[in-house]
Amino acid sequence: MVTTFHELAKLQSGELLICTSYPGSGTVALLRRLPPKIDCWHFGDSDEAGFEILRVLRDKSGRDFRPMHMQAGRIPFEQESLGRPTHKSWPFYRQ
Repeated sequence: MVTTFHELAKLQSGELLICTSYPGSGTVALLRRLPPKIDCWHFGDSDEAGFEILRVLRDKSGRDFRPMHMQAGRIPFEQESLGRPTHKSWPFYRQ
């Protein structure tokens, strides 16, 4: 997820927030204070937990979070199934 965050940040298309796992009270308070017309996206794992976090984000914040690059029914533990990273420009790459 960190690599994806850096790739999105390079686009410089506006504000970008990262929150790992379920949103805490501080995150929810911040989301509730943002202008209502801001688009909100959730880039999470395509497993049950990823979609549960999406549901919790919607419920707790009152915002219409949309999934980004998430598809139900994809490979279980999909990141792990990709194996070790091989691209040397990835953050924290160790060979």
